[in-house]
Amino acid sequence: MRIITPATDIMEPFIGIFLNIPIIFSDRLFVRIISIIQNINKKNIIILSGPLSSAGNKNRLEGCKDALKQLGKDDYKIVECENTTNSGYNRALFVLKNTIPDLIIALNDLIGIGVLRAAYEKKIPVPENLEVTGFGGSI
Repeated sequence: MRIITPATDIMEPFIGIFLNIPIIFSDRLFVRIISIIQNINKKNIIILSGPLSSAGNKNRLEGCKDALKQLGKDDYKIVECENTTNSGYNRALFVLKNTIPDLIIALNDLIGIGVLRAAYEKKIPVPENLEVTGFGGSI
């Protein structure tokens, strides 16, 4: 398990790691967290977002896209799902059907847990073969 801490000049709440998912409360930490867990060779990136009909989900997605852009990453896929563990699980199974991405960014913790369940069932080692992050603080 990796221990991730925010930059000392960012005074936002930070929880730590739960089931290999960094748990954070602030979307402003996207750049910091993604830059720590994502090495420069990550090419196949999937973003699992909650319903984009929600302003909160849209804002979180925009924050994530901005962070990836700052890191020079503009080639990623966005997959929309519900803000539930089951929906994250089902969408992850769909994504993992044909390929194993380098990184799945789950835009809330429940989706992230669903991704971990799918990876476990498909016997894909996390984080060795697949990195998974979840944002939110709902756990």
